[in-house]
Amino acid sequence: MKTRALLAVLILAASTAAEARSVGRTFRVEERFDLNKDGTVILDNGIGDIEITGSDDVAVSVDVLKTVVATDEEGLEEGRFLTELVVGGDAANRVLRTLMGGPRKKQWSSSVYWRVKVPRTAQVRINSTSSNHIKVTGLRGNAYVKNFNGTIVFENDSGHVTGDSVNGSIVFTAPAILAETRLTTVNGDIALMRSGESVD
Repeated sequence: MKTRALLAVLILAASTAAEARSVGRTFRVEERFDLNKDGTVILDNGIGDIEITGSDDVAVSVDVLKTVVATDEEGLEEGRFLTELVVGGDAANRVLRTLMGGPRKKQWSSSVYWRVKVPRTAQVRINSTSSNHIKVTGLRGNAYVKNFNGTIVFENDSGHVTGDSVNGSIVFTAPAILAETRLTTVNGDIALMRSGESVD
């Protein structure tokens, strides 16, 4: 009797461990879109990191890593299908967006890491819910970033800068502040950096 009970416990434990296993995969997408030199890029991303870099190219170059974790292969495919990368707008206003579809039949989670190059003189607006970091580098146009969770980093941006966070710190690094800069956070720190040294 004790042997049967022990066997039943071992089978149950093995079954629970199998159910707890997960599978994950990262899918990469690279695209390129026209944008005017003074055009606007709007990026909405729920979960995942974002990096925007100013370049001398007159276009938007997108390199996206979509990571899905699920309990089985069917959930992986469902997560891949329901985590949509949407691009809209035109050369004046380019809109990049992550959409989470439904309803879900499987257990899965996903995050999307956007790496985007834009013309240096472009205007950038970013809306995010949760990320490890959002980084905006080398822009001469205006930059607006709103993030609920995660660190916001502005590096060598010379246009108007607005950073708005709830649960995250904000770091601004540049040789000098050349335009209006507004940085606000509820539960985080704000650091202004010049030439690698903290000035505030």
